[in-house]
Amino acid sequence: MAVEKLPVNFKDDVIDTSVSDRRRYNIIDNEDGTKSLEDVTTYSQIGSNFGAEQVNQTNGAINELIDEKDATDEKIKEVQESVSTLQESLSDGKQKIKSAEEADRLSTPRKINGMDFDGTKDIMIKDDTKLSLDKDFILLNQEELPFRNKVAEIRDSRITEDSLADVYFTSDTIDIAEEASITVDTIEGKCVLNAIKEPEGTVKASIHIRVV
Repeated sequence: MAVEKLPVNFKDDVIDTSVSDRRRYNIIDNEDGTKSLEDVTTYSQIGSNFGAEQVNQTNGAINELIDEKDATDEKIKEVQESVSTLQESLSDGKQKIKSAEEADRLSTPRKINGMDFDGTKDIMIKDDTKLSLDKDFILLNQEELPFRNKVAEIRDSRITEDSLADVYFTSDTIDIAEEASITVDTIEGKCVLNAIKEPEGTVKASIHIRVV
């Protein structure tokens, strides 16, 4: 609420010193025996009246400013509390994300067949117990697929037309691979991956070639 501006043009009485340098009064005898004073001073400037009405106006304006300040302070307090609550929520969210990441990650990474494993991504290793190990082999192990114009080719002379390719996309890029609808095929000397649409980001995978 806007506070109405108060007048700032009050004046003092100015005595006309060419007549007198002090105020002059006549004493008037009243009918009840009392006496009254009549100001007969000659003024060069008549001063303004300033009484209870003006004091009340000034105090009322000050009180309105105090009320507005209290309301503003209350709003500021509410905003500060809202910001504090939001900061606590963000902090809790970050802590939950961190806890989830730490839950997936091993506190002490281990080696599996000489490869580091901390639980955050898949690994692919050879298994000497498989009878076909002399022919089967790992073409890629969690490596980036070199897509160009929706096609990625990995060449290897051990691949035949009858070979089978098992593709394992890494957990952090599998959503991109699924969105791109990637299929795999083998021809003589290379493994070919085709995407229906260009992957929107890096795609990594492990590829196991089974030679038939």
